[in-house]
Amino acid sequence: QYYKDISPTTAKVIDETGSGCELLPNIVDDYVESITVVKPGFRYSPSATIVINGGFGTASATPVIKGGRIFSAIITATGSYHNKLYKYVKTYIK
Repeated sequence: QYYKDISPTTAKVIDETGSGCELLPNIVDDYVESITVVKPGFRYSPSATIVINGGFGTASATPVIKGGRIFSAIITATGSYHNKLYKYVKTYIK
């Protein structure tokens, strides 16, 4: 048996023109329930995307942009097992 600590869940905006946005994923029962916009940043284009790292499964969100700033995020997939310690059991068959 061994344990694997998964990195804490993070979210960031990917965009060629915008910068300065800070996001905080809100985890409830191992799932990404919502994302809080801590700082909206500036100059974000309509093609900006949000990348969520951590957990298993794919969590995803779409940014809501107003005037080049990230106003909010719409969760499109919650993912699973965010911010957890995992226990794996390896079995060998002879």
